[in-house]
Amino acid sequence: MLTVQDNGTGIPPARLEHIRSELAKLAAFESGTLSYRQSNPKDLFGLRNVMSRILIVYGQRAELQIGSTEGQGTTTTLILRLEKCKENHELEPPHPGLHQEVKLA
Repeated sequence: MLTVQDNGTGIPPARLEHIRSELAKLAAFESGTLSYRQSNPKDLFGLRNVMSRILIVYGQRAELQIGSTEGQGTTTTLILRLEKCKENHELEPPHPGLHQEVKLA
């Protein structure tokens, strides 16, 4: 789980609902349960692009939660449900060929 929080101006409730709705449609499309057609190709371009890539690798084991309060900021949480451990307790990457180890300085 990765959570990013800011103390900015927040997202107005109607816009937040639109964002959540678009992300839900995208997740349903990636799972094959919905045909997805965005209303405005430029709307949420970066967020849709990143979430599409995450869904390609992790599928329905990935979830993006966005919470926001106007005047107080926004919190975004990415949840990646990993597969069960092997006997030697190493985690199985969802697609072994795409797995990379990242070291933070």
